[in-house]
Amino acid sequence: MFYYLRYKRAPNIASEEIVMQNSAGQQVNLSDELSGNTVVHFYATWCGPCMAEMRTIKSHYAALSAKGLQFIFITDDTADKISRVQADMPQGIRFYHIPSLKEVDIYSIPTTYFFNANKHITEKHLGGFAWTDEAEVDKLLAAMNR
Repeated sequence: MFYYLRYKRAPNIASEEIVMQNSAGQQVNLSDELSGNTVVHFYATWCGPCMAEMRTIKSHYAALSAKGLQFIFITDDTADKISRVQADMPQGIRFYHIPSLKEVDIYSIPTTYFFNANKHITEKHLGGFAWTDEAEVDKLLAAMNR
């Protein structure tokens, strides 16, 4: 049961309790960064599935953005690793650093949260999401817009 509770689920998170650092070194609160339908993606550069999902988001970013989705990527990787990944991604995606993923109860990655315009989690997803499946994306958007 311990294994399941720690590693096989996307835990509940409180966006107002997650303090991150932006690329300018300023402390920001996740809750303050949420606007509209926002995808919050916890990742690491050493994680193959994370990087594969990020490549898929990159290649479909224009269509996803046109549907009203915004993206925030959060990691505990070094600033150098974050800047290398960020340089290869569309400019609309925001990147943040936190001291430790485990401090916010993230033990498995990729872990993705979908926040609606009211800053409520409408969906949690552990592992890679099917960004190429338009029906799945539309179902996700419908849940976010309820």
